[in-house]
Amino acid sequence: MPPRIVIRSMKRSLIAIALLAPSFVFADDDATPDYAADVYPVLRKYCQGCHDVDEANGELRLDSFALLMKGGENGKAIVPGEPDESLLLKLVEKKAEPFMPPEDNAAPTAAEIAVLRKWIAAGAPRGIGVVDRFALVTPTVEPTAKVRVPVNEVARHPTKPLLALARHGRVEIVIGKTRETSATHEEPVGAVNDVRFSGDGRLLVAAAGEPGLYGQAIVWHVDEPKPPLKITGHRDALLAAAISPDGKVVATGSYDSEVKLWDVTTGKELRTLKGHNGPVFDLAFHPNGKLIATASGDRTVKLWDVATGKRLDTLGQPEKEQYALAFSPDGRFVVAAGVDNRIRVWEVTAGGREGTNPMRMRLSTPAATTNRPSGEKARAYCSFSGWPSV
Repeated sequence: MPPRIVIRSMKRSLIAIALLAPSFVFADDDATPDYAADVYPVLRKYCQGCHDVDEANGELRLDSFALLMKGGENGKAIVPGEPDESLLLKLVEKKAEPFMPPEDNAAPTAAEIAVLRKWIAAGAPRGIGVVDRFALVTPTVEPTAKVRVPVNEVARHPTKPLLALARHGRVEIVIGKTRETSATHEEPVGAVNDVRFSGDGRLLVAAAGEPGLYGQAIVWHVDEPKPPLKITGHRDALLAAAISPDGKVVATGSYDSEVKLWDVTTGKELRTLKGHNGPVFDLAFHPNGKLIATASGDRTVKLWDVATGKRLDTLGQPEKEQYALAFSPDGRFVVAAGVDNRIRVWEVTAGGREGTNPMRMRLSTPAATTNRPSGEKARAYCSFSGWPSV
């Protein structure tokens, strides 16, 4: 497992331990718990894994107040003013089966259950608090030594001697020859896992986010003093981001196995590409902008139609996770590399339809392709002027 993935897994575990641990200390013991501040965090911590937009067991969703009060296939989950008649509380207090959460999952503490009961008894009011779906509560750990901030990814400007360096919480723009830092962007949240310039060099996009919570893509105007576009989406941190050849669409790939397309001007989500069964480690637009290729931990490379979001083909020859891919400059080929220490080359037809994109070459490579930086090797191979004839 590559170092960056190990770190990411460790970080996800730490967050799972520390995630949303509210104190439940009220200034007034008789005060009614607030839905947004006190109730929602408990539901998200213990229940939303099986009761949200992606998995609504029993047709019950708990990711919004309205859906909570609506209930599911077994009726109302909450009966305002009647905690002993509220199904959700009876299951959590193990007074009715099936007990919830399931036996092998973490369960609410007595204090957290008391908050739910007190809130229901008070009429289960919505209140005026704002629900922060992306709130994260973690302990403060002071470093005992200088904190290293490694470079996770590097992008080269297409026409200027500039490099973009992706680090934790920031992107640095460096002048290549002098190594002088000309700008530092500190808007990203969490580790910046990918950074790329647009084809014309006008835009720069970074992929970041909080593992286990959400992804964040940020788009900067390289030569203009405009505020950056911040895009928040996905259910996990972003691992890859790219800008379409016409500069109108941003594509993001996440640990949550999904790819999303966004309007680069407004940040509006255009469509979601679902089909991978593992993290999306890399993605690339075809030079004509009509296709997009994705590399995943599910051991596949997939081709998609940008206009419709339809999956066109799954290239399933890889034997292990695929970390990097690129199209050749003329768009005839797509190249991918991964944990199996192979670089594979497929010829891509104009429409990319299923079964029409044969593998033309497979190259054995050093073990370096088992980590993400090998993507630069795959991309460099695509840029090689002496493309092999096939």
